[in-house]
Amino acid sequence: FKKSVYSYFKKPRRVAGPSVYNASAAIPLHDGTWVVFTDSSPSFPPMPEFPMGAVISIELFFVLISFIAFYCCVRPLRRLARAAERFGGDIPGTPDLEETGPAEVREAAHAFNRMQKSIREFLDERERTIAAVSHDLRTPLTRMRLRVEQLDESNRSPLLKDIGELQQLMDTTIDIARSKNEAQAPVDIASLLESLVEDRQYVGHDIRLSDALQDPDKLFAIPPLLARPLSMKRCLSNLMDNAIRYGGHVVVDVKDSPEMLEVIIMDDGPGIDEDQLEKVFEPFFRMEPSRNRSTGGTGLGLSIARGMARLHGGDVVLENRSEGGLVARASFKR
Repeated sequence: FKKSVYSYFKKPRRVAGPSVYNASAAIPLHDGTWVVFTDSSPSFPPMPEFPMGAVISIELFFVLISFIAFYCCVRPLRRLARAAERFGGDIPGTPDLEETGPAEVREAAHAFNRMQKSIREFLDERERTIAAVSHDLRTPLTRMRLRVEQLDESNRSPLLKDIGELQQLMDTTIDIARSKNEAQAPVDIASLLESLVEDRQYVGHDIRLSDALQDPDKLFAIPPLLARPLSMKRCLSNLMDNAIRYGGHVVVDVKDSPEMLEVIIMDDGPGIDEDQLEKVFEPFFRMEPSRNRSTGGTGLGLSIARGMARLHGGDVVLENRSEGGLVARASFKR
């Protein structure tokens, strides 16, 4: 009897409908009596059984929603990264960033746009000031030149040389200020290279287009490049003049791709020490003894050329040739 009672009460019994469970326990005492404990509590309804296909569909739905939410959060950050990269190469031509996305991303985009505006204003003001000062110095330099012309030959030549160098520096500064503010336009690469090479051939320099570009069909098959015409011309002119000044025989070649246009200028000169290949891009840097002021120039040619190439999303790189001489590679982003 005890076992039957115990087995009856030790298991929870369902009472009062489907939502209540009754749990009881019976304990025998020494005097033969029983103490019965009873507890009733509401039950949770059983979970419905879903088909496996429905479960998988729901999981895929939540995965898709998570992916879309993640993409919406990451996309503005990618735009910010691309805008920062463009701004580093083309400050005047970088548009303002769209201020969309989560609040934190909008704040970062707004701060980036403010930074862009401040840097542009600073650079524009600096270039205007330099151009104005350079322009105003032309008049006193012209007066100095006229007075120096009246001196005897022994005193006149050194002074005229110094005045000429100052005027060249000012002209270069003004050209830089103008070129950075010019609008972009399609540039006919074939015509530009032909013109630059022929101008130097006309004054007796040993420069030519490569054998591959001697074929007009190949030369004029190069698609136009959207660029700042004066800046690009200044970049290539400086590189060609530098190669002529220190290299003698110069060959100009082109490598074109959908992403980048590369103009290659090769000379047969003495080349440059490996540890000097980057230093020569520093303003006013000069190498001795083969590259010095007596050969002409202001020491700004390579620095300006690299700046103009980077303005177009490219760069200028110098390499020593295995057969002797130097090769300058000027790249421009398409």
